[in-house]
Amino acid sequence: MTNKLIILFGLILLVVPSLVSADIIPVGYKGVGYCFEVSNIEDYQDYTFIAYFQEPMGGHKVIAEDDCVSFYKFSNPTIYAIKNSDFNEEDIGSEYENEKSYFNSNLNLLSSDIEIKSISTIPENDPRNKIIDVLEITSLSENNFALTKSKVVYTYTDTTTEEKTYTDQNVRPEASRQPILPWWFAKLWYIIIPLIAVLIFVAILLIRKFRK
Repeated sequence: MTNKLIILFGLILLVVPSLVSADIIPVGYKGVGYCFEVSNIEDYQDYTFIAYFQEPMGGHKVIAEDDCVSFYKFSNPTIYAIKNSDFNEEDIGSEYENEKSYFNSNLNLLSSDIEIKSISTIPENDPRNKIIDVLEITSLSENNFALTKSKVVYTYTDTTTEEKTYTDQNVRPEASRQPILPWWFAKLWYIIIPLIAVLIFVAILLIRKFRK
């Protein structure tokens, strides 16, 4: 009987990792690559563009022409423009508080009000594996800096790509290719299989017990 309990306990443990992993990547989900790029940055050669990632980790990135910028999923990046003549990256400093002070107090920085949200996980059966938001500079002067989301580019697991135009700045356009099965099916599948195995094992034990 002791051996049977050990086997039963082992089967139950098959369920536990699925539940624990929810703190990292939820069961039935997968990681997806996300980044954003500025499409017409080359049209503004007199300016430097910087993404500041703020809380909770800080950090910044000087955005070059071909950069696709990724960031920690809980960050809330703000994109700034500053004239080249007013910019020296060494002034930002390497410490968190120095960096924060630079972006909060530098009057030469022009802040865009665009809101960018990262995507880190999607349903495991989702055919996408990379998402790129393409931004466009629509206005830049000494007193104003405006960015808009022009399109999103989806790359699928078969390496094909699709571009969708933004019609609402607050809503990312849906990809044309969607998961065949509902998201909750993929999420439950990895829990259902171990549970079925446990139930079958328990049923076998009960059948043998009543036959004696």
